[in-house]
Amino acid sequence: MIGHDNVRIMQHSEDLTEPPRNKNVHPYQCCPMFRTRKVNSDPIRDCFFCKYAYFGLENKVALDVGICRYPEVQVE
Repeated sequence: MIGHDNVRIMQHSEDLTEPPRNKNVHPYQCCPMFRTRKVNSDPIRDCFFCKYAYFGLENKVALDVGICRYPEVQVE
């Protein structure tokens, strides 16, 4: 049986063909313009770790769904 979290991952895991500028991005998506943030020592290629995606990392709790701000760097 597939767990709830795994279903969510499968629904949103996809390689995007271009940056979804100003649209929602999910942690498991990734596009060709992905650039890892410097704070990520083990680069995982998904939007949550992309320096162009806004996930509210300055807050106590990060957002589940972010916004692509390409080409504006959000977090180095």
